[in-house]
Amino acid sequence: MSKRTPAETRNQSIGDASINAVEVYAASHGISMMEALRRAEAIATVSPRARGSIARFVATLDSWTGSGAFLGEGVSGSLADLVERIITESGLRRMYETQARTTRSEADEARLDNLDELVSSAREFELEYDPSGDPAQQAGAATAPPLLAMLRAYLESVSLVADADAVDPAQGAVTLMTLHAAKGLEFPVVAMIGLEEGCLPHSRARESEADLEEERRLAFVGITRAMRRLQISCAKYRTIRGISERQIPSRFLEELGREHVIFSDQSDPLGDLDDFLDQREPEPIGRRLAAAGPRAGAARSAASAKFPVGSTVRHPQFGVGKVLEVIGGVNARARIQFRDAGTKTLVLEYARLERV
Repeated sequence: MSKRTPAETRNQSIGDASINAVEVYAASHGISMMEALRRAEAIATVSPRARGSIARFVATLDSWTGSGAFLGEGVSGSLADLVERIITESGLRRMYETQARTTRSEADEARLDNLDELVSSAREFELEYDPSGDPAQQAGAATAPPLLAMLRAYLESVSLVADADAVDPAQGAVTLMTLHAAKGLEFPVVAMIGLEEGCLPHSRARESEADLEEERRLAFVGITRAMRRLQISCAKYRTIRGISERQIPSRFLEELGREHVIFSDQSDPLGDLDDFLDQREPEPIGRRLAAAGPRAGAARSAASAKFPVGSTVRHPQFGVGKVLEVIGGVNARARIQFRDAGTKTLVLEYARLERV
């Protein structure tokens, strides 16, 4: 256990002196730090108040881990539910909400958004997780409780995706930054994502015209970063705190000049984003989408034929894998079992796969 305890732990009066005393007790008795916390009542140098806080801390951990059996069969719920519980019950969300109300800082508000995204990420992983494609399960860890196995796989997946060393410089890379960080910079090609009501403009901007105007200026900052080409996208559905929600295209899209803008609906056929586009400029947009449709369909068919089921492929980030299934549609996808990264579902058009 780190001496740098989180804010919620400090509020429960577990200070550095108490942690030091527990560490000394654990070392002298040859036991783990967690076991020493359970024996806090026997440590004379720990104050009664700290002992009570330690007892509450241990009880909280036990509620997350099945009374000390670390995510045993007694822990119910999904991975996203567990993540949500930990964020809430640890006091992390409350701490950031208090900071955001006090400072009104965009950085503190962004931390709250990141917590919601963490829950959404866990939910998406849970929907895609296939125990049969988990290398650890195949290696003999099948006796691990399901939730523990999924958590381990999720953490490994996050670590793998976040590994900057896996990026191949020869393939190029995308520079990611916020709109605020992009001020004063220019790039030949820029992609702006999330042009949806509630994202840009942010939901909090609805409170006043001044806030909405600031969001409009922020959108203008992003648009003017592009020197030659700008791509703007909005999602039809977005997963927020683990729940898929229908999105409304940003009002700023309607304020763009149409003479140099080409609209293209890349969503699934069951969606209705084309209704929004047709309301803006029905005939030209209809012609553009109709003209682009056959080319896009042909490209997807070619991609599906190139990576048939059973073929071995290599991904620049996930390594070597075997194609298990090819799914047609607007964006043809392939479900691939990778040797080290488990089973992934990738869009063929953007996956950068190579036949081995």
